Amino acid sequence: MPQFFKRTSQIQAIIALRSIAIAIQLLLILFVNLGLAYELPWMPLVSVISLEVLFTFCSYLYYSRNHLSEKKASQRAILVQICADIIFLSLLLFFSGGATNAFVSLLLIPIAIAAVTLTPLLLTVVAFLAIASYSILLWSLPMSVMHGNMPVSYTHLRA
Repeated sequence: MPQFFKRTSQIQAIIALRSIAIAIQLLLILFVNLGLAYELPWMPLVSVISLEVLFTFCSYLYYSRNHLSEKKASQRAILVQICADIIFLSLLLFFSGGATNAFVSLLLIPIAIAAVTLTPLLLTVVAFLAIASYSILLWSLPMSVMHGNMPVSYTHLRA
């Protein structure tokens, strides 16, 4: 196991992983917009990432000051962090393709983290949130996307 994870608490590791994810999110948005010339909605995406940065910074301050001596974070604190990750990722996916976005499978990562850090009951809560998130992303797709841009015709149903 890397030295970093031996010295840090679970909550600090989650905050560090989110910080890395934020940097990757920004790089991917820039690459897609500038490198691939695909226009993503800048304002909503930057707003979500800004909110994510603010949440991460506040979490870092809170857990570095109030729980400095406590090496093990509470289950509720970890649950809040993991649920926040699902919500932030879901919002980013919503504004960049929804359930058709190739990165939608990243919703499985919070479930994996919850599986090794939370109780089975809280893991179930995380799994249901991720499933609900994916379901909402799928439900919000336009019908033309759902049917592969096929024209909707009911003439094949006539007898």
